[in-house]
Amino acid sequence: MDPATLGPVAIVQVIAVWVIQKLKSANWFPWLTQNSAVTSRIVAYAIAVLTAAGITWQWNVAQGQLIINGLVWQTVVQGMWTALAGLVTNEMAYALLQIKQQTTSTNKAVGAAPIPSPPPVAMPDKPKA
Repeated sequence: MDPATLGPVAIVQVIAVWVIQKLKSANWFPWLTQNSAVTSRIVAYAIAVLTAAGITWQWNVAQGQLIINGLVWQTVVQGMWTALAGLVTNEMAYALLQIKQQTTSTNKAVGAAPIPSPPPVAMPDKPKA
């Protein structure tokens, strides 16, 4: 994998995770919610694959011609490898975002020991009449 492509792929995936999280909390976007894990995953995978597709285009204004490049065997294999790197980056960014949300909502470090519950209070028996 070309190291020059990993940086942009990682940046796009981190931005994609951020956008997906913002859309989950937006009332005007009903397709993604906090309970739509499958839909969120599909959107994230689609972004990773489309980002790594390697399809480029050029528009020639003088000739009025659109040229689309990129679908050859070498770029398809490279694109699949880049998509895999994007998916890994996406999962890592999501996990880090979840850790941040968990620590800010509970004010506890991730992995901190749970607070033990107090021991039960013994209730005296009622006297029998």
